[in-house]
Amino acid sequence: MKFHIKTWGCQMNYSDTENIRGILLSLGLQESRQLDGCDIVVFNTCSVRQRAEDKVLGLGRIINEFKTKNPTAIVILTGCMSQRIFRDPGLQLKSAKYKKMLKRQAPWVDYFVDTQDLESLKSIVQNHFDIREKVGSCLDRDILRESKFSTISANVPITIGCDNFCTYCIVPYTRGKEMSLSFHDIYQKVEQLVFQGYKLITLLGQNVDSWQGEINGVKAKFADLLENLVKIDGSFWLTFLTSHPKDFESRIVDLMKDNEKLCSYINLPVQSGSSLILKKMNRGYSRDDYFRTIEYIHEKYPNVRLSTDVIVGFPGETEEDFNETFDLVKKSKFSMAYVSEYSPRPPAASATMNDDVPRLMKKERKRKLEDFIVSEFEKRNTRFVGKTVTVLVLSPRKAVSNDLTDVIVDNVNPDKIGTFQKVKIVEASKGGLVGEFLKQ
Repeated sequence: MKFHIKTWGCQMNYSDTENIRGILLSLGLQESRQLDGCDIVVFNTCSVRQRAEDKVLGLGRIINEFKTKNPTAIVILTGCMSQRIFRDPGLQLKSAKYKKMLKRQAPWVDYFVDTQDLESLKSIVQNHFDIREKVGSCLDRDILRESKFSTISANVPITIGCDNFCTYCIVPYTRGKEMSLSFHDIYQKVEQLVFQGYKLITLLGQNVDSWQGEINGVKAKFADLLENLVKIDGSFWLTFLTSHPKDFESRIVDLMKDNEKLCSYINLPVQSGSSLILKKMNRGYSRDDYFRTIEYIHEKYPNVRLSTDVIVGFPGETEEDFNETFDLVKKSKFSMAYVSEYSPRPPAASATMNDDVPRLMKKERKRKLEDFIVSEFEKRNTRFVGKTVTVLVLSPRKAVSNDLTDVIVDNVNPDKIGTFQKVKIVEASKGGLVGEFLKQ
């Protein structure tokens, strides 16, 4: 029996897909890159924007044709679209309406699965196809390795869910209440991945800075977690996504500066440079608060690579508000900014606000920010020309530096893939860097 998985969305979704793949492999199933001929199709979905949902709902014709050719096949919907059915806290009526809408618009879906209860996925597959004997275990190291997208880099969730309820964001309604995974489980997972040869490990959470737990019986925060993980024996890099400005610990910068295992990269989403809009977004910090954090980072660790996320066209955003955002982006020395146009996402609170910024104005503001960021990225990259940097070789032509900048490399021997190497940067562009291996 064969299965096919299609994934949309953030790295947390891709991490969930690795778990799904592991479960299906543990049942003795084979993965296929093609839809045709599969017995099980899993769609791991995103709900952050309506366009993401529309991509899934637009698959109806393709899936109907597929089911005509494969009448015994089943389609399973999971991820954020499915989570809205299981996770809307206190919004059972809206959840029921959403489920009814999904069943009407996607009648080709046979089962909805909660990503926080993947045991149900195993039960669905076993019961539907009468698979009674479990082959292997999803905890088996060979299956765990096979379930990964890469044999070089891996994701490790450290928190699940979110309690911030930013007014534009649907995540608390899809991922549920925030929960921190235990230090023991995280440490064991990272240690196992390092033992298996993984070189780039990303800690994941909607807000990694809010992680809390106990380490050796003592209450601990995210910086304490990092401090302990970098002590694991082995040659590897550790990074994390995503930080929240209101919870970011200054001690993280000191750890990053003093430990070469920590990637010198921080994604710190600002969303807006206007204190008025930030308040409407329920972000929990002001423009000045954000500047203080950024100034501390640049002062303590000038070599760090900073990126951010920005939403343009939030309800009520005036030209003055946008200019404050543009000014903040110019002054913050970001190497990258992920800019998106606001769109209402019920049941997030801003969906009840007047979406009063015209669509063309949103597009123009997005273009202006992106044009500036691209030009700044190219300027930043030129500073590396002539320098020697350590890179992790990911493929025959691609490597990544410690600050997670892409580096194009040629003539890569297969034995160098998955290893750390020294390269001299010979060229820079808006797309990244070009490096040549140092002669041995």
